[in-house]
Amino acid sequence: MSSDRKNGYVTHVRDNTRKYIEELLRENARLRGAAEGATCERDDLRRQVDELRADLGRREQQHTRLLDLLGAAEHTSREFEDRFVEVEHQNANLAMLYAASYQLHATVRRAEVLLAIQEIVINLIGSEELIIFAVSGDGLDPVASVGVEPHQLARLGDDDLIGRALAEGTPIIADHPDQRDRHGVTASIPLVIAGRALAVIAIFQLLPQKPALEPLDRELFDLLATHAATALYCADLHDRRGPA
Repeated sequence: MSSDRKNGYVTHVRDNTRKYIEELLRENARLRGAAEGATCERDDLRRQVDELRADLGRREQQHTRLLDLLGAAEHTSREFEDRFVEVEHQNANLAMLYAASYQLHATVRRAEVLLAIQEIVINLIGSEELIIFAVSGDGLDPVASVGVEPHQLARLGDDDLIGRALAEGTPIIADHPDQRDRHGVTASIPLVIAGRALAVIAIFQLLPQKPALEPLDRELFDLLATHAATALYCADLHDRRGPA
């Protein structure tokens, strides 16, 4: 090979090699730029993911707080509903007590007062078995009865509910059917005024739909113990004075 041809070949190879290296350098620079861009994009995505996670955490906290607030609101609502039902029940009880009191004082006739007492026991307390005894120096005199014949009672003793109620001057109640006395008395209410018993009410079996006495019944017993005694006392005064 001649010297000129040899020099031309070497120059050609050198030029091609330089171009190849230059292309490699340009491709390397391009890849480096792409890698740097991918790294930036990855970092941006990581930041976005972190921000989304932080936002999700905040939203979960808000959701938890909202659930707590909702639970508290529901609890408060139930409390108000319970209080409303209780107030309605108390209002109904007060209306019932007022009606019973009015019924006792609506007349000055002894027979009508006794009838009012019987209606309160039957309709409000829930018993169709009762005897009303007038108290005198000679003992107890049955003046009204429903569902029970007074002569069915044997001689009353101090340990009977009637005797205990008269001795203590307060209503005596059998909280359970097994606690009724030998005569089957469930409750005994003395009608006392100025420390003197005018009468006593003996209540026997309750209605089938009423298994036991309730708190309102005790309030009715207290009402009978005072208002019925006053009504009977006024009726006795009216009877002794005679018609005006």
